[in-house]
Amino acid sequence: MQQRPLPDDQSRLTQRAFRLLDAWDVPKDLQFGLLGLAPGLKKRQVNRYRMGTPLPQDGDCYQRIDLLFKINGILRKLFPHSELSANLWVTTPSLRYGGYTPLDTMLKGLDGIRRVERSLNSPEVWH
Repeated sequence: MQQRPLPDDQSRLTQRAFRLLDAWDVPKDLQFGLLGLAPGLKKRQVNRYRMGTPLPQDGDCYQRIDLLFKINGILRKLFPHSELSANLWVTTPSLRYGGYTPLDTMLKGLDGIRRVERSLNSPEVWH
């Protein structure tokens, strides 16, 4: 069982998660779905989260964030000399994902995020 982060850690994780999604150029209207949050949040709540108000404890939000950070770490190793290439990988169509983008796969929920993380950890990626 994964331990929940402390409130200060949650605040920092929330801010880091949104910075990562912005760097990946994930459209703002898709970011909340990727994090497992309900669509249609009021702009005020959206701004609070982006400023570091911790995301809700219920659901799998922090599990998703953990996987997104793992994906980012793997991408940094795959593209050590180009942060731009690592970031663009997320929104570039790939045969590995049936011609869709890794982001499209991740937007299918926690299982989609896990699929992307597992595929990046597979040995053929590193050859």
